[in-house]
Amino acid sequence: MQNKPVPEQEQYVPKSLLGKVMVIIVLTIAYFYAGKLGLSLAFINPSASAVWPPAGMALAAFLLLGDYVWPAILLGAFLVNLTTSGSIPSSLAIALGNTTEGWVGAYLINRYANGSRAFARAQDVLKFAILAGLIGTAISATIGVTSLIWDGLAAQSDFVMVWSTWWLGDATGILIVAPLLILWATSPRLKWTAARTAEAGLLLSSAILLALLVFGSQSPWAHKTTLWSSSLRPGSSGRLSASVNGRPPP
Repeated sequence: MQNKPVPEQEQYVPKSLLGKVMVIIVLTIAYFYAGKLGLSLAFINPSASAVWPPAGMALAAFLLLGDYVWPAILLGAFLVNLTTSGSIPSSLAIALGNTTEGWVGAYLINRYANGSRAFARAQDVLKFAILAGLIGTAISATIGVTSLIWDGLAAQSDFVMVWSTWWLGDATGILIVAPLLILWATSPRLKWTAARTAEAGLLLSSAILLALLVFGSQSPWAHKTTLWSSSLRPGSSGRLSASVNGRPPP
């Protein structure tokens, strides 16, 4: 009697409820720190970044693990935005937009681009880029920017600029982060268990946290990097020395 092949997505889904809860917890933590890292690079609006790795993480999670991961995306996105803007209504709306973006993107990829095997054929890669990187990202950008304007966290006149930045950040995360995670997870050399999934999530969270601490806007290393960069401009040596010694620049 031959064994029936296990559907690809089921290979990554923990069998027990405890395993699924562990995955959700770890994914929430990873999403939160990745989000804080992305927002540390925001310059148009505190809630909109041109680099948004969580979008790729969410899409990869939906494709590899299934719909049960939606609470992790929703909670992670809500906490990221709540600790940034302090507004519950806009944070909840943004979280819903981010979750919907990942779910819709995964649905379209599963239906039209061969799911997590999208990178096996050139035509599926193109479909992945269009469906998830271009179309799916418009959902989150539209919901997110609209909620910011309604909550008074962005000016209506800045809609196009903030929207394009938001859309670009999500597209960057999906087109760069998602393929890396999917290709890594689907490697035939890896046999995934709940423990290994949790371990990978913790390692990813640690790496993101370290990057946030080193390169975040509140990091002393980021401040030093700014000073060193400014010292490269002509006539800036005096200002650099004054800044380091705590004296006002000339």
